[in-house]
Amino acid sequence: MSNTPEENKKKPGRPRLEKTITPQWREIMLQCGAEGKHTTELLIILNISWNGHYALMERDKDYSQTYSEFLKLAENFWFNLAYNSMVVNNGMGFNTKLWETIMKNRFKENWKTERQIDVTSMGQKLDSENKNIVIEIVKPKTDD
Repeated sequence: MSNTPEENKKKPGRPRLEKTITPQWREIMLQCGAEGKHTTELLIILNISWNGHYALMERDKDYSQTYSEFLKLAENFWFNLAYNSMVVNNGMGFNTKLWETIMKNRFKENWKTERQIDVTSMGQKLDSENKNIVIEIVKPKTDD
C-alpha cells in the first residue's frame, strides 16, 4: 500500500449531484409526472435544490430529457383530469377557471392566452426615434 498523502486527501467541496442523487431518480421523476406533481414536489422527493436542478439541466443530458418527459406526463395528467370530468360528469363540479390557471402557469409553452400584436404603419414598422405623437382632432361641420 503505497498511497501518497495526496491520494488519501479528499477533494474540497461537495460531490456532484450526479454522484449523490438516488439511483432511482428516473423512475421517481417519471412516476411524479404521471401523478401530475409539481416540479417543487419532485425536487423535495429527490432532495435536490432548485440550483441543483438547474445545474443538472445544463450539464446532464439524461436528466434534462427525463425532466422533459416528466413535464409531458404531468401536462397529460392535468389534461386528462379535465377531459374525464367533461366525459364522465359533463363538467359538473369541475372548476374550469382554476384548471385553466394551472395549465397557463405550469405549462406556459403550450397553454398561452396572450397575444402579441405587431404595430405597423402601411406595412412598415413605426419609427422608434420619432417620439412625437401628433393627434389631430377633426370636428364635424355643424350647420349654423
